[in-house]
Amino acid sequence: MHLISLSSLAIATLGIYSFLLLATLATAITTRGQPDSGLRPRVYAWWIIAPVITASLLAYPFGVLALALLIAGLALKDICRLSAKLAQTLCCAALIAMTLALVVMHQSAQAALVLGCVYLSAYLFFLMSKHRQASLLIAWCWTCCGLGFLYLLTADAVIGTASRLPWLFFLIVSTCLNDVAQYLTGTQFGKHRVVASISPNKTAQGLIGGMLFSAVFCMLLGSYLQLASLPWLCAIGIWLALAGFCGDLLFSAVKRRLGIKDFSNLIPGHGGILDRADSLMLTAPALYVALRILQ
Repeated sequence: MHLISLSSLAIATLGIYSFLLLATLATAITTRGQPDSGLRPRVYAWWIIAPVITASLLAYPFGVLALALLIAGLALKDICRLSAKLAQTLCCAALIAMTLALVVMHQSAQAALVLGCVYLSAYLFFLMSKHRQASLLIAWCWTCCGLGFLYLLTADAVIGTASRLPWLFFLIVSTCLNDVAQYLTGTQFGKHRVVASISPNKTAQGLIGGMLFSAVFCMLLGSYLQLASLPWLCAIGIWLALAGFCGDLLFSAVKRRLGIKDFSNLIPGHGGILDRADSLMLTAPALYVALRILQ
């Protein structure tokens, strides 16, 4: 079964790169004569993002840990850049990261419960506090919690050893493509804004389009990788689409409070690392909860 999964993952990865190649060619053709098109850098940047993700999965499980550390390091860099109190930010961020790392190392449902409570507590504190420094540290706390769940997906004994890598592949690919689907459907058909005060570009049509795409895609990919039954995969697809949408909104709320459009310009067309990985900070916990129920 494990060898079959690895073979299936290789074929699925090849399919993803084939799709990316077609998307790149289509973008180059449709935006020809439009040098200022924002779509080009947004699509072309995936040729940087995709190989990094692929390399992390190929080097599983240490590669996934390296990916989490890379995201954390780049996120901390952006947060420190936006902070007016660098020393205070670094000290508080280090304390948060070390505390949550000790929690995660328990690799149990209790650790996940603590992470969930910290995530919720940070959100409640965000609603009460309007301070810029607090908002930055809350974004960091959410990032640490999300990456903590990503680690638990590679280490929790409840999740079968042979299925951990396929589930991680499933999570990352579905999260990325759900973001793309919500962006495209929202751009083409979006009329009714969901939370205009936080993210004017988020529409009900984009959310529904992302949910429909995610449900179909997760059923196709999940059944191909033999992860679960079709009803479960459909439910997980919708669940991950909702989680990704909420993760995007959470970090958009932080940016709105800080008065910035993006955390940085690290990734052309996307912004900073948290502008690209914000959805993952909630889809990783969402998948972990789903797998706990499924198991």
